[in-house]
Amino acid sequence: EAHDVRLDVAGPTLIKAQGLSQNIRAAAMDIANLRTGSEEILVDDRVVPALLGRGGSNLQQLEKDYGVGINLNRMHGTVTVAGQVEGLQGAADAIRTILQMNKEKDVELGLSGPHVTTYLMADRGKHITGLQRESGARIQLQRQGGPDAPASLIITGATYKVDKAVEMLNRTLAELEGRTLEVGPLDPDTMKAVIGRGGQNIKQIREKTGASVDLHWAQRCVKVVSDVEEKAQQAKAMVEEIVERNQHMELFLGADVCIALRTNKGKAVRDAVCEALTPQEKSAAEPAPPPAAAAAAEDKEADKDSKPEEEGAAETPKDEGAESNKDGGKKEEKGQGPKKEEKKR
Repeated sequence: EAHDVRLDVAGPTLIKAQGLSQNIRAAAMDIANLRTGSEEILVDDRVVPALLGRGGSNLQQLEKDYGVGINLNRMHGTVTVAGQVEGLQGAADAIRTILQMNKEKDVELGLSGPHVTTYLMADRGKHITGLQRESGARIQLQRQGGPDAPASLIITGATYKVDKAVEMLNRTLAELEGRTLEVGPLDPDTMKAVIGRGGQNIKQIREKTGASVDLHWAQRCVKVVSDVEEKAQQAKAMVEEIVERNQHMELFLGADVCIALRTNKGKAVRDAVCEALTPQEKSAAEPAPPPAAAAAAEDKEADKDSKPEEEGAAETPKDEGAESNKDGGKKEEKGQGPKKEEKKR
C-alpha cells in the first residue's frame, strides 16, 4: 500500500509484484530490508485441539495479532511460525504458553485425616464431583490401607485445570479444618464405646445429624465436621454423652494398697471405702439379694451339710435297740428250753 504495488506470493521464494516500475523497485528495496525468519515448535498431538481452538480460531487470532503465518503439521508434530522477527517472537511465545498450559500433568494432594476423606466422599462424592466440574480436572481418591490409614487425592489433566483444582481444594480443606470439632484425648476403650457394638453408636450419630464423625486412633480423639454448624455441634454432644457414660481412670497406688487389694479379695480396701460412703451410697453399693433359684440351691447345700450329723445321731439308739434285741433273744431262748421238755413229757 505504501508504494501502490500489488504483491502476490507465488512460492516459497517467489513474490510477484504489479505496478509502476519505480514503485516496484521501491517496494523491492523495502522487502529486502525486512528482518524476517521462521521458527519450528514441537507439539504433542494431545494438545493440538487446545492449540487450534474451535474451528482453528486460536491460530487465526495469533496470525492477526502478530502479523505472521502459522502452519500446523500434525503428521510431523510441529508448528511453523514465519514472519517479521518482531511478530515472530511474540507469536512463538504465545504458542508455547498455550502448549504449556494444556500439557498433561498430575498432582498428589495428601489429606490430613479420615474425617476429611469422609466429608469429601459423603453423598456419593458430591464435593469431589463439584470440584471436577468447576475445574475441568480429574480427581480420584487413593487410600493406602484401612479407613484410618492416610489417604490422598490424585489430580490429573491440563496444567491450568490441575492448578485450578489444587487451588480450590486447598481453600476447601482450610475451611474444613476451621469447622472441625474435636473430642479427646480418649483411651482406646472409650473410643470403642463411641463406635458401639457393630458400629451401632457411630452409625446412629451420622444418620441422625448428617455430620462426618471419624475416629483418629493415632491422635486418640474423635473429629466431627459438617457444612451446618448446628449439626456438627449436635454430633459432638452425642459423642460427649457416650464418653461421659464410659469414663475410665488409672490410679497409681502404693505397694501396700496393692497388697491389700490382693489379700482376702480386697476386703480391707472395701471396708475402708464403705466407711467413707454415706448411708444412701452404702445401700446402693450393697449387692442385690440372690434370686429364688440361687436361694433354693443354697438351702439344698445347707441340708447336705447337716444330713451326716443327723444320721450319726440316729445310729446310736438303733445300735442300742439291736443289742437289746439280741440280749432279749438270748433270754427267750433260755426260757423256752424247759417248755419244750414239758411237751415231750
